[in-house]
Amino acid sequence: MKKIVLLSGLLAFAVQADDGSASEKNAVEGFYAGLGICWNHSINKIKATDAVDNNGAVDWFGDDILHKKSDKIGGSLVAGYGEFITGNFYLGGEITLDIAGNKTSDVTYELKAIGTNECHTKVKGFIPSVALRLGGWCCPIDSLVYVRLGLAWVKAEYQEKDTDYVNDVRKLNKVSPVIGLGIEKNVYGNINVRAECDYRFQVKKEDKTSMKDNSYSYNVENRLKGFTVRLMATYKF
Repeated sequence: MKKIVLLSGLLAFAVQADDGSASEKNAVEGFYAGLGICWNHSINKIKATDAVDNNGAVDWFGDDILHKKSDKIGGSLVAGYGEFITGNFYLGGEITLDIAGNKTSDVTYELKAIGTNECHTKVKGFIPSVALRLGGWCCPIDSLVYVRLGLAWVKAEYQEKDTDYVNDVRKLNKVSPVIGLGIEKNVYGNINVRAECDYRFQVKKEDKTSMKDNSYSYNVENRLKGFTVRLMATYKF
């Protein structure tokens, strides 16, 4: 909620600013495409709960959550359309593709009945998204200030190193809500540069896994969230 209030305040400031130069405002209107670099930060959490042995005994794990943070630098592609629809208010839509490579890591957690268990995780760095851009012209810096509201497709894989499990490979494949803030400035002709940051809200998936001999089973909840920072150049057609 704090993120939404802060971004709304910044957007209101931009929309209430005076009109900027016609040529610079025109440079951010219309169809555009661009590319740049991105920094993708993901927080991957794993929680094991409700473990049950073949006698029906419940082995609770409480709120213990193991997590791994991953950072990857890669590239971004963007294409979209936008225009000033009423005076100083800007509305646009775009498709973005972040390609930052996969991040692999291992996590270890304790199961009271069978001891230590290891899980190999892979957070996919291929993240497509769609978003609306809502903003306004900020005259003091002659730039477009905008908020991004959209959806991102995130993926991750989890593989138990112990092959005695029935469900030893789990996949998280979800659409995550996105909110972001950015600034775009015309630098020459139809060429603009922009900097922005998107926050991807947490998504989760719960799977049940068990030993192949049915001696033990438990639930595993996988959670994924993160943010992406981009620096891009775009060309208006």
